[in-house]
Parts: sequence; C-alpha cells; structure tokens
Amino acid sequence: MSLVSFKSLSPRQREILYSDIYHLFFSTAEADYVAARLLWHNYLPRAFCWAAAQAIEKYVKCSLLLNGYNVKKVGHDFTSVFEKVKLYANKLIPQNIEIPKIIIDEFKKEFSGSIVETQPESWAACLKRFQENGSPDGRYNESPMDVGPFEIQKLDQIVFYLRRVCIDLSSREIGQQNLDALLRDLLWRPELDLQPHPLSQDLNAAKCFKNRNFAFFTEPENFEPRFLIAHTIGSWEPYRNDVDAKVARTYLNNNAKLSWNKSI
Repeated sequence: MSLVSFKSLSPRQREILYSDIYHLFFSTAEADYVAARLLWHNYLPRAFCWAAAQAIEKYVKCSLLLNGYNVKKVGHDFTSVFEKVKLYANKLIPQNIEIPKIIIDEFKKEFSGSIVETQPESWAACLKRFQENGSPDGRYNESPMDVGPFEIQKLDQIVFYLRRVCIDLSSREIGQQNLDALLRDLLWRPELDLQPHPLSQDLNAAKCFKNRNFAFFTEPENFEPRFLIAHTIGSWEPYRNDVDAKVARTYLNNNAKLSWNKSI
C-alpha cells in the first residue's frame, strides 16, 4: 500500500477523507456516548465506564485524524495522545473539569450527610480515570473502579469539548477560520453532512433526550429493523471505484488501524 501524505491530498480527496473519518469515528463515538448515559441511568457502572472510554477514545482519534495525525498505534491509550490534541486545540480545552454548584447543591440536598469531592479535577486526571475504569482489563469484575457521584456530568463536559475539536483546526486557512469561530461562540458547530440517528426523527424521543430521561426511550413510530443494521462504508458510500476515494482511503488505512482495508 503506497504512502499518501496529508498535505498532498486534493480538496476533493480531503473531503472524502473527512466524510469517512466522521462516519467511522465520530458517529460511533456519538453512539457510545448515548449508550454510556443510558447505562449510567440504569445503574450499570462498569458497562458505563466501558462505553464512556470507547466514546472518548473515538472522539480523540477523530480529532487527530482530521488534523493530519497518525493514530494507527494508539490502541486504547487516549490519555497520552490527548497531548497532541492540545497542540492545536489548547485554547478550546479548559484546564479543569468543574461541576456546577447547582448540581452539587442538589446532590447534597438529596443525599444529606454524604461526603463528596467538589474540587475541580484536571483534564489529565479525569481522562486517566475514565481510561482506567474503561480498560479491557476490567471486563470481568477483577479490578476495582474509581467512580464518583458526578461521573456522568464530567463525561458530558468532556464530550462537549471533544466534539468541538473534531474539526480541521490545523490547516492554514480553514483551520484558522474554524478556530476563530469556535473561540467567538461556545456553541458554534460546522455543518456536517451526517445521516441523523433514526431516534432523532421522533419528537417524543427527542424530548426524552433533551430531558435526559434515557431510560424511557420508546421505539419511534414506523420503526424498521433495518435501523439496527450498522451501515458499513461499503454500503454507505456512493463512490467505491472513485480514484479520489481510493487515495483518501489509502491515506486513512496508513494512519488508522481499520479492518476494511481489503475492500478498497
């Protein structure tokens, strides 16, 4: 497989590359994040830790790939490579993870007498804990977990900030434009050409999501089993034999550990 450099990609090849990265990493990270919240609200902490770690890992890899980094040898260690994300996104990542006072007060009111840690936690410490709690070594309950009462709120904040940096922030023109827009507006997001999750098409489900009542999701009207089938690159993309697509995917295979390289 020939080597392809990130800088040598044409605008169209880079567009195809970004589309594949979002589909392979960003969309799956979103699903892991929603799964983690469902598991937390259904009192399944170990499964929550696994899904949370998977989500964080994929967001970090997505961001790195979109900014020209190689993640092929990263494995599940997202804490070490997160330092690379900070090289181009440091201004967009806060130093600490802080729990809003209103949430702490509500917790103390509901669980009076409980001793809880309310000091801000550094990103490094928080990511390390999520990685250790979600390690494959803990799949069989043979290792302890360090899970606190505000773990879900911390995951929410981590995901919020990581989603913002899953975008080109390194190229001279577009990257600088994106960085400036993100610094101006905390809620700014680029327009992404992604297929909506089937649940988002149902207003009742959307209302449940907004209210965080994840345990009460119902199947949307006209639900079809085909939604349960994950769309692979082979069936999802319209340009399998496209020359630019082959170049973009050759680059992606060289820079990410994927199992689909035989199909391009």
